[in-house]
Amino acid sequence: MELFDFTFLHSQMFWLVLCFVVLLVFMYKFAAPSIAKSLDERATLIKADLKAAEELKNQAQELLEQYNEKLEKANSEAKLVIQEAKDNAKEIADKKTKELEISLNDKSQTAERQIEAAKNKAIAEIKSEAHTLVITATEKLVLDTVDAKKAKELTKKAAEDLGQ
Repeated sequence: MELFDFTFLHSQMFWLVLCFVVLLVFMYKFAAPSIAKSLDERATLIKADLKAAEELKNQAQELLEQYNEKLEKANSEAKLVIQEAKDNAKEIADKKTKELEISLNDKSQTAERQIEAAKNKAIAEIKSEAHTLVITATEKLVLDTVDAKKAKELTKKAAEDLGQ
């Protein structure tokens, strides 16, 4: 049988149109509503997802703003704490410096007094030793040249002169 035989062409066209119309009616009645329903559900789901995403974006923006505020607050508090610590450290350093200066001055004065006392003691010991030497030397000289009574008078006078 030939494909485009004109004797059967009218009957083929009839059946083709009839099948096409039946297919269109079937698609319109059964397939199209379910497809439209699926598309509507999908559109609703997408709208809900977009709305949820927008809400999450807003929440994230609010959280970011809160975080930035807290970060700024923490930075300012940290700067205050650091400044306070520096001030305290400076005060402590100044206090310790003053205490050290006072301590060094006290030690210096103590050392000066000890040096002065040692100097006075040394001078006294030297005077005492010189006194003893003068007396001994005078006694030897006088004993060799002067009598005992005159020697005692001279010794006494020399001792008095040294004592002053």
